[in-house]
Amino acid sequence: MPYVYYSVSFCYTKNNEFWLIFQISAQIYVFALEFNPDID
Repeated sequence: MPYVYYSVSFCYTKNNEFWLIFQISAQIYVFALEFNPDID
């Protein structure tokens, strides 16, 4: 469930300087799932 991973990362790093890194990583993960539905 990529959206859950994204939400958790967003909430956890919201006040952290690495927030953008986690956010972008989550977006890339969702992007990968769009083209690779076999990824769990």
